[in-house]
Amino acid sequence: MPDPNPDMRDGMAGMFQYVFRDLANDLASGRITVGDWQVSMRDELRSLHALELIAAAGGSRSDVSPDDWLRLGNVLKQQYGYLEDFAREIVDGNLSAAQIGARAELYAGSGKQSYWNQMTGEADLPAQPGDGSTVCKGNCGCGWQFIDGKWYWVRGKTDSCEDCIWREDNWNPYIAEAA
Repeated sequence: MPDPNPDMRDGMAGMFQYVFRDLANDLASGRITVGDWQVSMRDELRSLHALELIAAAGGSRSDVSPDDWLRLGNVLKQQYGYLEDFAREIVDGNLSAAQIGARAELYAGSGKQSYWNQMTGEADLPAQPGDGSTVCKGNCGCGWQFIDGKWYWVRGKTDSCEDCIWREDNWNPYIAEAA
């Protein structure tokens, strides 16, 4: 299964990096409160993940099924949990403005999880790019390819983290259990 919209996917991640950085800057400058920042981050995360889902479905909202939207809810619930922890650290004063901005930008990579959940369908795979289970948190070019009934973890960049390198070495090929 080829990756139909890698440029669209990567372009969205780049755009949302700026959005999340701008929100962090607004927080650091006092233009918004932590509560307003958190609500805005949630809204932008929802938009990012929805757009990634649509891109993987072929680029049209009509190509996304009700079940696909329900799966998206589970991913967003996980991301909102991470965001809640992040907001607590901010309130506790544990992060500098630079740390908040850098960490906020990382959320742009999380949209890849929704993209790859859609691309891989119901396959029972051990992880997805962008699901937060790697050191890089999905800020790499990794993805799955389906060839001759088997899944392959493919690194898309030369700057892959140690977890992504391990996955390439150990999950190729990966034979998913039937759903």
